[in-house]
Amino acid sequence: MSNHQQLEKAQPQQTALAMQQEQQILDRRKTEITALLSERHISSQTISVVIAQMVGTPIRTATDIQLSSMWNEVIGLLDIRFATDEEFDEHVAELVDLNDWLRRQYGPKGMTCEEVCKAYNLLVEGELGMEVFARLAPKYVGSVLKAYRDYLNDNVEYSSVNRQQLLLYPATEPTADQIKARMNALLMQATAIAKTTGDFADPGNSLYTWLEQSGLINPTAEEQAEYMKRAESIVRQLLAEEKAAIPRINATPGQNAKREELTETLKMVLGDSDLIPASYIDRVRAQAKYLYLNDYLKTLP
Repeated sequence: MSNHQQLEKAQPQQTALAMQQEQQILDRRKTEITALLSERHISSQTISVVIAQMVGTPIRTATDIQLSSMWNEVIGLLDIRFATDEEFDEHVAELVDLNDWLRRQYGPKGMTCEEVCKAYNLLVEGELGMEVFARLAPKYVGSVLKAYRDYLNDNVEYSSVNRQQLLLYPATEPTADQIKARMNALLMQATAIAKTTGDFADPGNSLYTWLEQSGLINPTAEEQAEYMKRAESIVRQLLAEEKAAIPRINATPGQNAKREELTETLKMVLGDSDLIPASYIDRVRAQAKYLYLNDYLKTLP
């Protein structure tokens, strides 16, 4: 094999390794942020916002592919559909202009792709106090992101995190010993909670991930299958309850959109459809890890 051929073969492997190492760094940062804020009893909702801000992909440096992935998630949330190929082609052309506008307006403000998705999640949940427009254009996107910023400014818990400068990530990477010490402290806290209430939330499955990476837990394939089965049953019930809780009279556009989304998801997962939403699968996996973790915590002394 020539040197050129060897180089061509090595490049994809090096790229995959670099991506894996980058993901490991991001996971460590998520774990560290979760540990720091959990120590201060910050809610999982606020922690998810903090993680989106601090570990997310900055809009100013995001690639077109990363922005496209972000918009695909938003499109799924808004349930935007295209009746014809022409409509889809127009949509693609509009997104090119929208990306340019987004980079100009929100790149300098430090917003991340994950924050945009978080904003739209809050929108369809009716948390931003505005109507849901199934349209992606600067006017509407700007309104949503402004409402998102207003929501954070009015959020007492989030404001306290800012005021105490808990969002400031250390200038130097924490050592392995520091991370271990903090996660062990979180483990003790989580164990106490699990034994008294049976409900340690574990935002982002951070504690589960750390325990698994540290070799402290190692669920077998049989256990994973068992917990996935339990989790799926719970998630289906939760989806049904979330749908039932949405009022049919005087519902907001966001609530109506959420009901339609839940109806469609339940129809797919309860039927024989092969098109299972990725968000549903992710939720089941997260629930399975949550169940396994809390069962494990209850076995600790």
